Amino acid sequence: MTDVAEICKNLSISGTCDVPNCPFNHDIHLCNVCDTICKSDFTWKMHLQGAFHAKRKRQLILRAARTGSYSPVYCQICNCNLYTHDDLVNHASAKRHRNAAFRAGLDPGRGNGRVFTPIDLIHCPTCNKDIRAEKWDYHSESVSHRRAEGFKTISAAFENAEEDKNGITITEGKIDFGVVEWIESPIGPDRTRRREILVKNTIPSSFVVLKEVRLSSSHSQSSSSPFKVLRPTPSIRVTTTKALPVTFTLSTEHAGRFEERVNFVFHDNQLNQQFIIMRTLVAIVGDQADYEAFKPKAPYVRPTRRTRSGVKDIVPGIAPPALDVIPWVVKLPQSPIPDYLSQMMSTGSHHDIERSIKDSILPRVFDSDTYGSYLSTLLHVEEYKMEADLQIYDLSDVFADPTPGGYSTYIIKVPGLAEKRPSVIIGDGILLQEVGHEETGKWYEGRVHEVLQLEVVLKFAPTFHGLKGMKYNVRFQLNRYPLRRMHQALRSAFQSSRVLFPTLNDLKRRTRSTSAELGALTVVNKLIASNPPQLASVAAIVNLPAGSPPFVVWGPPGTGKTVTVVEAIRQLLIKDPAAVIFACTPSNSAADLIAERLEDLGPSVLFRLVAPTRSPSQIPASLKKFTSINDRNHFSVPNLTVLKRFRVIVSTCVSAVIPFGMGLGRGHFTHIFIDEAGQASEPEVMIPIKTMSDTKTNVILSGDPMQLGPIIHSPVAIRLGLDKSYLCRLTEFPVYDEESQDGVTIVKLRKNWRSHAAILKFPNERFYGGDLECCADSAITSSMLRSDIIVKPNFPIVFHAIAGKDDREASSPSFFNIGEISLIKKYVNDLVSDQRLRLANTQIGVIAPYHAQCQKIRMALKPSAPGVKVGSVEEFQGQERRVILISTVRSSLDFIKFDIRHTLGFVANPRRFNVAVTRAQALLIIVGDPKVLSLDPLWRSFMNYVYNGGGWKGPKPDWDTSEAVNEAGGYDKTIRVQAEKEMNELEELLKTVVQGGEAPGQGDDEVVYDKVGRVEE
Repeated sequence: MTDVAEICKNLSISGTCDVPNCPFNHDIHLCNVCDTICKSDFTWKMHLQGAFHAKRKRQLILRAARTGSYSPVYCQICNCNLYTHDDLVNHASAKRHRNAAFRAGLDPGRGNGRVFTPIDLIHCPTCNKDIRAEKWDYHSESVSHRRAEGFKTISAAFENAEEDKNGITITEGKIDFGVVEWIESPIGPDRTRRREILVKNTIPSSFVVLKEVRLSSSHSQSSSSPFKVLRPTPSIRVTTTKALPVTFTLSTEHAGRFEERVNFVFHDNQLNQQFIIMRTLVAIVGDQADYEAFKPKAPYVRPTRRTRSGVKDIVPGIAPPALDVIPWVVKLPQSPIPDYLSQMMSTGSHHDIERSIKDSILPRVFDSDTYGSYLSTLLHVEEYKMEADLQIYDLSDVFADPTPGGYSTYIIKVPGLAEKRPSVIIGDGILLQEVGHEETGKWYEGRVHEVLQLEVVLKFAPTFHGLKGMKYNVRFQLNRYPLRRMHQALRSAFQSSRVLFPTLNDLKRRTRSTSAELGALTVVNKLIASNPPQLASVAAIVNLPAGSPPFVVWGPPGTGKTVTVVEAIRQLLIKDPAAVIFACTPSNSAADLIAERLEDLGPSVLFRLVAPTRSPSQIPASLKKFTSINDRNHFSVPNLTVLKRFRVIVSTCVSAVIPFGMGLGRGHFTHIFIDEAGQASEPEVMIPIKTMSDTKTNVILSGDPMQLGPIIHSPVAIRLGLDKSYLCRLTEFPVYDEESQDGVTIVKLRKNWRSHAAILKFPNERFYGGDLECCADSAITSSMLRSDIIVKPNFPIVFHAIAGKDDREASSPSFFNIGEISLIKKYVNDLVSDQRLRLANTQIGVIAPYHAQCQKIRMALKPSAPGVKVGSVEEFQGQERRVILISTVRSSLDFIKFDIRHTLGFVANPRRFNVAVTRAQALLIIVGDPKVLSLDPLWRSFMNYVYNGGGWKGPKPDWDTSEAVNEAGGYDKTIRVQAEKEMNELEELLKTVVQGGEAPGQGDDEVVYDKVGRVEE
C-alpha cells in the first residue's frame, strides 16, 4: 500500500484527513480498492464515480469470488450481476426491479433465493474471462473459445517451427527481399530478383538431410505466389564443413507487398525423425524512395487513455471580443450532463449502458410530448463520449511563450492542429497547469483568441504569470456551445406533430401541382424548365399551404438539389411579397454556396449570417457585402429592426440560433429551408425549426438519405438512434411514400448532370433503383477517355488491385498504406503530365478514409500537384471533380482472430461508398486490396462490375466474378474457415514431423540410407 504518511508530510492543505493515525490536518482520501490518493473532496467524489474505480472494484470482487471469499449475486428477473452489498440493496429497492418481480409473481426482497442467486465463477485462462459455472459448458464449446484455443495452439506451433533446432541453423530469421523497384512491363529476366540464404549444421557428429524446401502456396488452392525456390539437390546432407545455399526468386509485374511461409523439411538419420524449420519470405514491389519517405518515424504504441482527476480551482481566462458582438436577450441554459447519467455511462459495456438507459431514462414512447427529453438524453450520451475522446489530446511539458507586447497573452503549440486533431476555434478554453505544481490543483484557463497553423493564441487572467521556458500540463475543454444550443431548441415550446411526426391527415387533401401551376412559374434558371422533377419540386414548394408537413427534395448525387432550392427561394420571393426565408445548412461551405447563387438579390434583400468566431478571410470575397463586420473585423449582426428587413437570411444550423437569441419573434420566417439536411443530426436541424417556427411556418428539406448522415462519436448514442438524421427519419413515414405522395410531400430528382454513364451505372442501380438518367455534358464526361490510364475504351473506371500493409505512426491510431500512397502519387503525376488531357490540379480529388493516409498523400503530391484536394468522404460530399481517386487503405487479414468490422471499419459503409464513387465526372480510380474489400458484399459487387467491365489492373480476383453475390455476406466466415483449415493442415504437418512420421506427400520420395547413414546413389 502507498506510504500515505510521506505524502502527508509534504501537504499543507487545511481540512480533515480520513487516513488512519495521520498526524496532519488536511483534506485527503485513500482508496484502498485502487491504491489511489485523492487530495480533495471533489476529486474523491469524482474518483468513486469514475470508470477506473468501478472496473478495479469488479476485478477485486471477481478475484475474491474465484477464491471463494466472496460471491456476487445474479438477479434472475433483471438479468444482471450485482457485485457488492450496496449494489444488492440499491437494486432490490429500485422501482424497476420491484415492478418486474410483481409481474413475475415473486417477492422482490433480498431473501428470495429464486430472485437473487449466488454466482459461481470459473476463470477461463484461454479467453481471460470469468464465466458463470452454469454457462461453462456452453462457453467451452463456443466458437470464440475454440477459436482462442486454436489460435494459442497454432501460435505455439509457429513459435516452435520458427526456431533453429537439432543443430541446424538458417542464416536469416526473415528472408527479406527489401523494396524492389516496380517496372510496369511484361515479366522478363530483368524483373526477376534472387535471394540466397545458407543452411548450416553446427553439430559435427549429426547426420541431417534437407529433404525439401516447400512454399506454403504449393499446397494451397486459394493463392498463387510470385516466389519460387531453386531447389537444392533433393535429400542432400547438411554438413558442418560447408553451408548449403538455398536460392529464392521473386518475379512479378504487380506492385504491392508479398509475404509467404516457407518450410524447410529435414530428416535426422540418427534419430530417424523429421523436423521442420519455418521462415517467412517478404518482398515489397514499388518505389523505394516513397517507402523510405513515408515509413513510420516511430513504431505504433497504443496511447494510454489518461484518467482525468477533478479540477478544483480554475482561474477563468479572458474571452475574445468576438464573443461580445451579439446582443443576446435570451439566456442560454448550461444543460450539464446529469450526475446519474454520467455514473451510468462510466461502467459496463456499450450494450449494458444502452439497456440501462432504455430501461431507466428514455421515455417508453417517442412522440411529440417526449421528443425534447428523448433527444436531449441522447445528446448527453454523445457529449460524454466527446469529452472522453478529448482526453487523448491532453499534453504535458508544453511551453507557453508570452506574445510580444501582449498583456496576459501567450502562444502554445498544438500538434495536429492543422488537421483539427483536436479541433480548436476562437473562444474555446484551454487549461494550463505548471509542471511540478500538480499538488496545488490550480489550473489557469486560457481563452482562444486566434488559431494559427500550428499554434493557438491564449489570453489568461492577469494573475497568470507565465515565463518563457516554463513547462505546463495542458487540457483541452469541450466547446459545449453547439450542444447547449441544441438542448435549448429541444426544450422550446414548439411541439407540432405535423413537423415532428407528420401523418396523412396533415395533408389537408393536398394534391400534386397542376399543369396550370407549373405553367404559371417563370423560372429564373432556364435549365429547370426542361427538368420535370426540379420544376415539380419548385411548384410544390411555392404552392404549399401555410402550416403544411415538411416538404422533401430528395436529391441523389449530381441531380441539382441545391439549384432546385435556390430556384424555389427565388419563386417564393416573386409570388409572395410577404415571404421571409431562413435558409440553413450544416456547414459554412454549403451556406456560402447558397448565398453565392443568390447574390443578384442584392444586399438589401439577402443577408449572410456568419458566426462571430469565423475569420473574415474564410468567407468568399464576393459575399462580404452581404455580411455585417464591425470595426474590430469580427462578423456581427445588425440590430433587430434592420435584421427584420431582410427577406432571405442564410446561416448554418448552429448559428441559426442568433435571431432567436436576439429576441426575433417566432413565426417571422414564412419558410425555413434546410439544405444537405441528411448530414446534420436531428437536434442540430431543430435549432432553426423549433426556435423560429409557428403554426404557419413551412419547412423544406433537401438532401439524400442514401448519402452521409451526421457524425456521431458515441457507440451508445448510435445504438439509440442519434445517427439517424431528421430527413432520414421523416422519409420512413407513409406520408413520404415516393409513389403515392410524389409531388405532394416529396419529389425525387432523377436527372444526373455530373457523371459518365459507366460511373453512374453501379450506384444508380444499387441505391436508386435505376431511376437516375445520365444527362451530363459529354464534353466533360468523355474528356478522360483518351488517357492511357484507362484499361478499356469507353469505360472510365479503374480498380487497381494492390496488397499492402497497414501502418500506424507512433501514438496515432489512424492507418496509412505506403503502397497505395505511392500508387496514387503515380496516377496523379501521370494525369497532370499528360498534355493531351489539359487537366488542372484543381480538377483532381483524392478520397481516403483515414486522416493519416490523407496527410501523407498531401505530402506526396505537394511537390508536383499541390492543388489536388485530398480529404475524407465527408469533405467531398456535395462536391465533384473531373477525376476522383480513392485509396481504401486497409490491407491486413488476421484470419485466426478475424473480425470484419475491425478489419474494414468504416470503409464498409454503404453511404460512404455511395458518396465516394459518385464524385467523379469523367474518371474514377480506386486503389485497394481486393482480398480485404471482397469480404463486404457491396464492394464485391462493385469489383465484379469493374472487372467484368474491363477496368481491372493488378492481380486478378481470387473469386468468380460472374457468380451472384450473397448480399447477406458471410464471406469473412468462408475465408476464415479456409484459413483455419490451412492452419490445421500446417499444424498436422508439424505434429507429424516431430513425431518422426512422414511429412504429408513425401511417401513416394522417401530417402534411402545405407548402413552408415550415407545416401544411396
